[in-house]
Amino acid sequence: MAREPGSLAKRRIHSPREIVALTAREALGGHPVNAGILGAIESANWSMDRFSRWLPARVRCSCCGHTGRRFLHVRNRLRTAWNSACPRCDSRSRHRGLSLLIPKLLAERKAKARVLHVSPEMVLRRVVEPLTAEYHTSAFAASDVTYPGEDLTHPSIAPGSYDMVLCNHVLEHIQDDAAAVAGMARILTKDGTAVVTIPGIFTRRETVQFPDDSLGGHWRDYGNDVMDLFSRFFGHVERVDLSGLDRSPDGLSHGIRRGEIAFVLSSPRTVSA
Repeated sequence: MAREPGSLAKRRIHSPREIVALTAREALGGHPVNAGILGAIESANWSMDRFSRWLPARVRCSCCGHTGRRFLHVRNRLRTAWNSACPRCDSRSRHRGLSLLIPKLLAERKAKARVLHVSPEMVLRRVVEPLTAEYHTSAFAASDVTYPGEDLTHPSIAPGSYDMVLCNHVLEHIQDDAAAVAGMARILTKDGTAVVTIPGIFTRRETVQFPDDSLGGHWRDYGNDVMDLFSRFFGHVERVDLSGLDRSPDGLSHGIRRGEIAFVLSSPRTVSA
């Protein structure tokens, strides 16, 4: 099983022999274009790992503090994420942006918040948990959480239980995402906030729906029409470009890509999905 991004585990760099095997497998599987791109980016990752120690640092991970020339490139069949994965903790652009945004949102509250983290990533947990009054976790498949087997589309958690829900790259894995958004609104307090990130292209109007979840467990690749979905269940929907939080005090970049959007949803409504 593939390791989830943000696991706090060092990311493995593929050797030249492994890169050849990976690209051959993609090409023989009927994906020659992806094979070529994958080979190029994995070769670039290997080269940078070998030679970056002699080059000045340009990036700093806001999750673990790692500094280096750049982050690693990551590829799936939908797109390439350049300068994306931290080699020390495997955080991605979204994790590093959220590690800066969420503390700001929590600090704006009058009292420490009760937070539910859906499908929690360790890189975010260690940033968020110390700032909360209560920090709980849920997951549909994992067992090492506060609420194991929790289905966000039919939550067993009592209404109004949490001041904040964190949901990072989860909705694309849920077939009925409208029911999941309704579930988040239901378990929030009246002044609660949900912080949601999802994969997509938000300069594109419409979400692209997939016939099944065979592409990395994804049912869809979102477009800007997701704002309409969120507005059904929340009175206020804000798009935050996390790249605006990018620079560290020493001038190094956190590698947060432009257009890395977090949706901050507040004023939850009680509406049927």
